[in-house]
Amino acid sequence: MIKHINWNKRMKDLRTEKGKTQQEMASAIGIALRTYQNVEYGQNRLTVDVLYEFLRALNISPAYFFRMAEADSGFNAAETELQESNEKLETMKGTFEESREILIALSQSRMEFINNVSEINLQYQKLMDNIQKIFTITKPEEK
Repeated sequence: MIKHINWNKRMKDLRTEKGKTQQEMASAIGIALRTYQNVEYGQNRLTVDVLYEFLRALNISPAYFFRMAEADSGFNAAETELQESNEKLETMKGTFEESREILIALSQSRMEFINNVSEINLQYQKLMDNIQKIFTITKPEEK
């Protein structure tokens, strides 16, 4: 289905794609330069005769001309979808950054916890050594 298309823009795009000037197109179509310019600028209506001669001058089939129009409407939908995807990505980036910061904080807390456990283990070992010294019965030397 062909949606509303800016035909004058389509004509300009195809003309420039083929490397033609407005003067060359006006001559090929058989109309005055000012008339061609008015069609391309959207000031005059595009007639079937002008369109036919335009397509013939650029060696473009009507199917190609209209298929491009269909592709543009699909392109606009794709562009909208891409924009929505980019917005979602930006949201995800924010969520990713927040998650990253949380993970960094958790990692730091984990390291502090490990250091505290290590310190507690050292103190426990010292305490156990001291207790063992206190309760160790030393035997008197035998003579």
